[in-house]
Amino acid sequence: MKFRMRTKMKYYKIILILFLAFIFQANDSVLNSTGGDLFPILESDIEMQKEILKLRLLDEMYVDVYFEFYNPTDEKELTVGFVVPPKYSPDYADNDSIQIEERKPDIENFSVIINDSVTDHKFGLLKNTPFKEVTKIEGKWNYVYYFKAKFKRGLNIIKHSYSFNGGYDSSGGRFYNYVLKTAKNWSGAKIGDFILQIDMGSDIQFELTDPISMHDNWSIIGSGKRKGNGFYIREGYIELKKNDLTPESDINVYIPGRIVDFMDTESVAYQAEVATQDELESLDTNRLRILRNYFFAREGYKFKSNDLSKFYSNYIWYIPIVDITSEEIYDKMGTKTKNRIEMIRRLEQLRK
Repeated sequence: MKFRMRTKMKYYKIILILFLAFIFQANDSVLNSTGGDLFPILESDIEMQKEILKLRLLDEMYVDVYFEFYNPTDEKELTVGFVVPPKYSPDYADNDSIQIEERKPDIENFSVIINDSVTDHKFGLLKNTPFKEVTKIEGKWNYVYYFKAKFKRGLNIIKHSYSFNGGYDSSGGRFYNYVLKTAKNWSGAKIGDFILQIDMGSDIQFELTDPISMHDNWSIIGSGKRKGNGFYIREGYIELKKNDLTPESDINVYIPGRIVDFMDTESVAYQAEVATQDELESLDTNRLRILRNYFFAREGYKFKSNDLSKFYSNYIWYIPIVDITSEEIYDKMGTKTKNRIEMIRRLEQLRK
């Protein structure tokens, strides 16, 4: 199965021609895909002066992009294409043409506004559109959204939005890749004013997996914690601001699946949340105390005991809340969690 999925690599590229794309990719244990690239159809001296990119994960990923382009020459009209792959399923034969008409991509709410005017777009198989030359690189079975973009002399504002489902790996983790290097295809090979906001939701942990130096400039807007290239956001989002950005690397975002937490039977998460009573009976009193307090740590309880505070401070998700009591936290817990706490408490008492 893994080999067969790898043969489909080229059909999981998403390519924005003349625009930056936010690209969702999956680990090769489930799907194998790579980020695309920008291919200017026509040479242009148009400069990208500003980009504000907002990514918000709800039931699916919502992408909103604001661009400011500067055209120093007379008004020109370019055809712009957003190339997307057909859906893939193991049920489809290796022949790409099989059921291709039924394999339309699941991008939704696609829209483009150019200088305050909503721009109509067309949709079809790449091989049947003005982008035939791109098929030599990307394959003729991809689809494409395409539209006319009229760049007047001077400042041009383009707004682009759509929604898309992400990819998953075998642990339940999710992968998202933002193609940034392609900004070099514009005049000046840089973004004059760049702002990127990533809102993955509340009480969530994720990583920026590439060692990009500009990660040092990330800010947490709201409540959260950073450790290296990893982030935990209790509430809010992260934001990056750069001037005259010459992108050297793309940005890859990974949300680890909870399955990983439970693969190590010695981990606090495994022992506190899923270990059987027989497994817990072999643990000493100090370890049981740590496990019982795990559930309070997850909710941000500020421990009075220095050892518990020091222990949980090593976890990126531990952010103490000063004005919340253990009683308030316990009252809001579900029955399953309360039962786990009481089971661990009984084992502690047996040790005394």
